[in-house]
Amino acid sequence: MTVLTCSEWATAKRTRLRHIRPGDLFFFTVPGRGFGSGRIVARVSLGHTAEIFDPITVEPPRQFDPDTLTAHPPVVIDSYSLLDRGREGDYRILAHDSEFDPGGRYDSVFFAFGAGPNRTRVDILGNRTAISEDEARHLPRYTPLGDARIQNLVGT
Repeated sequence: MTVLTCSEWATAKRTRLRHIRPGDLFFFTVPGRGFGSGRIVARVSLGHTAEIFDPITVEPPRQFDPDTLTAHPPVVIDSYSLLDRGREGDYRILAHDSEFDPGGRYDSVFFAFGAGPNRTRVDILGNRTAISEDEARHLPRYTPLGDARIQNLVGT
């Protein structure tokens, strides 16, 4: 169990894309409800894979233990627009878990992209494997989520 101390929301600045690392904990505004949170899992070609946590909080906490929260299945996020440029929503990295290791925790998480006979499966770390069209139908799309789709994920 790792309890992390978070930076103050007001003092956190945007994070350059090249400085986003696995284990970074980010928070984002959820209009009318408070703040959501998530953790960067890995860098991939379209941005970063991340897990988004429940519940929504009134304020970003000063102490945070991500291992005690329920996480949605990992998704690909548009980290450039959300965390680097700040073009969509308000997302800020407030802490880093230096002990975070994705290890085998996400071995069964895959995404699919491509069309027809050129379907590809991508794992949470960005490794690619050719798959059949039928197998691709059962996997989520390898598409980065922006703020609107993350807000939808957390139920706004």
